[in-house]
Amino acid sequence: ATASGPREVLALAPLRGFCDWLKSVQAWDRDTVAAEARPILKRALLKGGANFQREIQFVDNDGDKIAFRLVGSQGDLGHLEVTIGDQQPRRILRVVALEQEKVLRFLMEPGPEALQVSVPDEVFHSGDAAHVVHMAEAAGILPKVAQDALLALAYDYIIRRGADGSRSAEPVVHFHLAGGGALNAFHWRMEDTKQGLEESFGIVMSFAYRGAKDEEEAASAYLEKGLDAATFTATA
Repeated sequence: ATASGPREVLALAPLRGFCDWLKSVQAWDRDTVAAEARPILKRALLKGGANFQREIQFVDNDGDKIAFRLVGSQGDLGHLEVTIGDQQPRRILRVVALEQEKVLRFLMEPGPEALQVSVPDEVFHSGDAAHVVHMAEAAGILPKVAQDALLALAYDYIIRRGADGSRSAEPVVHFHLAGGGALNAFHWRMEDTKQGLEESFGIVMSFAYRGAKDEEEAASAYLEKGLDAATFTATA
């Protein structure tokens, strides 16, 4: 029989302050961010902006009154909800506008339940259907291109250097690297709480601990040489 090595242990940590940093550096204007993702990130980070339209109403092709609303005060993440006819408002988890079919498809709570509404031509041509998607983005419901951009920016965020020009400026990252951990991965929307969504879009990072010997070596290298010697097994 052969002895197995030390078991890897993962520790999860939130990305506190990430959204504040993104706004402070106007991350949507960075060259490293895909052009398609830039307006989406700006809407998501600025919650649409001061003059952003927060409600769209129309009558669908079946004769039902449909109302989409971005709920929450300006500056808060809030959420997107839909009211169909006389039913109670329901929170939207996902939404997509399909121009060729002239429909809005969305996933609602509770359930979740999927539904689509057939949108009149004039609503699509006016841009109202597209604006429903923009409201979803302002509520943090983001397409993959924006998710990928945010995960890459999360890496930029944690490798910022502190006052010594060597170690991480992010206290939680410094704590784990100084303790011998290695960045393992970023996890999209894992912290699905109001605070987590507002501070980091729910992104959580994980650190791997791989046994006393590896941890001691990694900690010593980081404390001596800073981020240049840190162990990162994930880049986004």
